[in-house]
Amino acid sequence: MSKNNDKIPKSLVQQYKKLAAAADKQLQRLEKLAKQPKYRGVLQMAYAKAQIDIKKWRGEGRKRFGQSMPETVQGVKAKIRDIRDFMDAPTYSKKGIEKFYESRATTLHERYGVEEDWQTLAIYYQRAYNVKFTDKYGSQNALKAIGIIQQHADEIRKNIAKHKKSDIRVEDPVVEEAVHRMLRENSRELRRMGVSI
Repeated sequence: MSKNNDKIPKSLVQQYKKLAAAADKQLQRLEKLAKQPKYRGVLQMAYAKAQIDIKKWRGEGRKRFGQSMPETVQGVKAKIRDIRDFMDAPTYSKKGIEKFYESRATTLHERYGVEEDWQTLAIYYQRAYNVKFTDKYGSQNALKAIGIIQQHADEIRKNIAKHKKSDIRVEDPVVEEAVHRMLRENSRELRRMGVSI
């Protein structure tokens, strides 16, 4: 401990070390979880934000919060806040990830008719085409369009087999344009997302 660390209250040192150890173990669990196909995107959630904070505190190439502490009380408290941000994130644990995406999947089904399980939804939010769809149409319009495409999937498949264009009518012209452009330009991304066309 440096001379500055001697001024840090023992209770704060103990709190920091306990939190850092717990957070570091959870980072390892998430790395292990990411090796399972169903959870391959978990390192792009709370884990990714934690890695940014770790780099800020410990430098390039470090992957853990570690036991080394800042030299001031304010620094220790700030690092504890970053650790707590990670530990309080909804995607901090396997259970939290499932709950977070299950809730989103339910909301999307109720609001937009999007029929996706939480794993497919997680993949959608982690992939670049989510950004592409959102940038082009806005997130609500993109999700409404996906729901409409799913509702008309049988008709779309039949038309594709006959080399015909699907003429899907939607009340909202923005959503209708999104449906037609997605079908025309992004059918591969839709299939990767799990929309069976």
